[in-house]
Amino acid sequence: MGDLAVLGLQFETKGGDLAVRTMDNVARGSREVERASDSMATSQRRARLASDDLAGGLNRADTATAQMARSIMQAERQAIELHRQQQALAGSTRQAAAAAKSAAKF
Repeated sequence: MGDLAVLGLQFETKGGDLAVRTMDNVARGSREVERASDSMATSQRRARLASDDLAGGLNRADTATAQMARSIMQAERQAIELHRQQQALAGSTRQAAAAAKSAAKF
């Protein structure tokens, strides 16, 4: 380059400033894209956590529903057994009343 300066040659960089500005704009744009990408990744993590929370809630609801169904079936069995015992008691009461009536006639 020193030899060229001695010869008095000058170089004009046409478009060099434009290229620098363009590269600055590209760099700025890439930073914005990176921020947007980071924001999207954060949103995806939050969505995954929310989805996991929802899945956990659904599992707990399913467990509670199954427990409730078991409790209802047990209560139904107990109600059937109570009804059977009431019928047996009513039959015994009728028999005792009939026996008392029969004994009263003599």
